[in-house]
Amino acid sequence: MSPRVHRHDFRDGFTLIELLISLGISVIIMGAIVVAMAAFQQDFSAEDDYYQSTADQMRILDYIARDVRDALSGVVSNNGQTLTVQLPDYIDPATNAPRTPTVKPGKPKSAGNVSYFANAGDSVTVTYGVNGGIVTRTQVALRSGVSTTTSAVIANNVDSLQLTDASQGGATSFSFGPLSLSGSNGWLQSVRIALTFMPRFNRYNLSNSRAGTALSETIFVRGN
Repeated sequence: MSPRVHRHDFRDGFTLIELLISLGISVIIMGAIVVAMAAFQQDFSAEDDYYQSTADQMRILDYIARDVRDALSGVVSNNGQTLTVQLPDYIDPATNAPRTPTVKPGKPKSAGNVSYFANAGDSVTVTYGVNGGIVTRTQVALRSGVSTTTSAVIANNVDSLQLTDASQGGATSFSFGPLSLSGSNGWLQSVRIALTFMPRFNRYNLSNSRAGTALSETIFVRGN
C-alpha cells in the first residue's frame, strides 16, 4: 500500500497593509465623488433659481406694463414700492365676453369719452405691492354695488421693485392719467419699472451681484 501524498496549494493574496492602502484610496475616491455630486447639485439649484427669478422679473414687467397702458389713472406711492391703477372694465364677468363700451359725444378717440363700465359708480382698482420679495397683484372690482377682491402672487424672487416717473425727474411718489399726459413743456408721461433679485449661493460682492440682475422697462401711459 503506497503512502498518501498531501498537496498544498499556495496562492498569492493581499497583505493587511495592502488592504488598508486600497481601502484608504477607495475612501478618497468615494469622498471626491460625493463632493463633486454635491457641488454639481448646488450649481444646478443656483442656476434653476436664477432663471426662475429672471422669469419672475419678466412676468412683473408684463403685468405692470399691461395695466399701466390700460389705466384710466394711477398713483405710485410708498417710495415707489406700491402702484395703484384704475382700469376699464373690459370683460363682462357674467358672460366672460368683451363689454360693449359707451361712447359719449366729444373729442374723437378720447379716453375720457369712452366708458367700459356697466353702471355709474362701477370701478376696477388694481394694486401692486412688494413685501419680503413677494410681489402681489390685488384687484378690487365694484359692479352694481357688489365688491369682488382677487389677489394673486405673481413673483416670489424679487429683491427690489422700484417705480419712478420717467418723464419728470424720477419722482417715486406721483400720479398719472389721461389729463396729466402733457406738461407745460409738452412731455409725454411715462412710468419706469426697475427690478433686481439676489442670486442664491453668492458669497462675495453682494451689491454687485444684485446690480448684475437689474432689469427695467419704461411704459408710456394712455392719452386723450
